[in-house]
Amino acid sequence: MDIKQMKYFLEICKHGSISHAAESLFISQQGLSSAVRRLESELHCDLFYRKSNSLVLTDQGKFFLEQASSIVSEFDKLQNHFLFSGGSDNHISVICVYNIISKSPLALQRLLLDNTSGIEISIGECYSSDCAQYLENDECNFAISYDIDDWGSQFEVIPLFWVEHCFIVHRSNPLAQLNEIPIEQLQGARMIFPAQRTAIRAKLDQLFEEHHIHPLIVFQTNQALQIYNLVANDHSLVARVTVADAEAINNPEFKLLRLRDVNVSTNVVLVHRCDRQLSLAERAFRQDVLAAVKAT
Repeated sequence: MDIKQMKYFLEICKHGSISHAAESLFISQQGLSSAVRRLESELHCDLFYRKSNSLVLTDQGKFFLEQASSIVSEFDKLQNHFLFSGGSDNHISVICVYNIISKSPLALQRLLLDNTSGIEISIGECYSSDCAQYLENDECNFAISYDIDDWGSQFEVIPLFWVEHCFIVHRSNPLAQLNEIPIEQLQGARMIFPAQRTAIRAKLDQLFEEHHIHPLIVFQTNQALQIYNLVANDHSLVARVTVADAEAINNPEFKLLRLRDVNVSTNVVLVHRCDRQLSLAERAFRQDVLAAVKAT
């Protein structure tokens, strides 16, 4: 068992589907399925129940998800610390918010993962709230992050694209009769919220405070598969997911709900320091990123 296997597993949990996880990882569905089965063989247990149109975590799978998430997070912190070598004029280090690459336009995904620009690109991951520190400490050249309110004046922040968020409920939930709801209808609702330190969590906290809404937060996670498993088992729950994840999973047992007259989208931005001159490679990378987004 290695870090790559854990990341494969977490990617499947994030998307709730092997096929969509394979697309995100730019590997074949057959290859990803084989990798998961090898992992299950090494662990001597099943991590998923495989149904006709969905995956469900087993008890061992739920335990593995919790442990693997923690291990991969610590590994990423360690890797991020050493990624920025500065040893090459043609090297760019980019810190990305967790899971943002899979939500990016395809041209940007290929730029970052397939190195189509000809520039050496190292990629690390962190929370939006940590991006500024990486930039300030010269541990990366750029950050691709959800926008936050407190970027300092030493940073240039360039909008790239939007990620739309929504809520899901089980079809048996009374809210499933609606396509959109006023935010007031979530007063006292039993909800699955995004994890702390994420930009969407900060946005939801602010929105709910502005509208004096007090939900009952029963669980916090960003893993789509875990969210769907929880809602499938407790039909009273309301959970936040991205619209892209909801449409990709496309499970008829669940209903997608949008908030009426409330914007719950998050802006994805490219950030770099503006208190020093960009190198030729940095200027070329910034231009390539903007071109990739514009081509969408």
